[in-house]
Amino acid sequence: MKESVKIKFIPLGDNGFHLAVKVKINNTDALMVVDTGATQTVVSAEFAEKMNLSRKEIQDKSTSLGIGTDKLSPMLTFIDKLKIGKIKLEKLTFIVLPMEHINQTYTMLGNKAVDGIIGNDLLILLKSLINLEEKEIVLKYENH
Repeated sequence: MKESVKIKFIPLGDNGFHLAVKVKINNTDALMVVDTGATQTVVSAEFAEKMNLSRKEIQDKSTSLGIGTDKLSPMLTFIDKLKIGKIKLEKLTFIVLPMEHINQTYTMLGNKAVDGIIGNDLLILLKSLINLEEKEIVLKYENH
């Protein structure tokens, strides 16, 4: 299945912009930043709490992720359904991290808060092609 999904540009003042897409997580609307520099897909701790998503500590205590300059100890959460455009994925594992500092910056700049970050794990799975001229991300997914 090939699907084109519109990209939302989140302006960052004179510093450029971030890309985001609208998705559904367990049938609830969510706004996710598309980040080709992120290894894994993340949902914010705030979104996980609001959605009552189960969380599990990562057993390897040496594991830490950095967003910006912060070292963080991530948790795992399990997503039953993710829908991006017409593509539906099931039974996914995402990282949960606090994103208040990111969302404070977004809201300070007059933007909406985001619910997470789509990382390379999903971008590669979906054979993603970002087309900035058309303001879309083209996804190709073969359901196995």
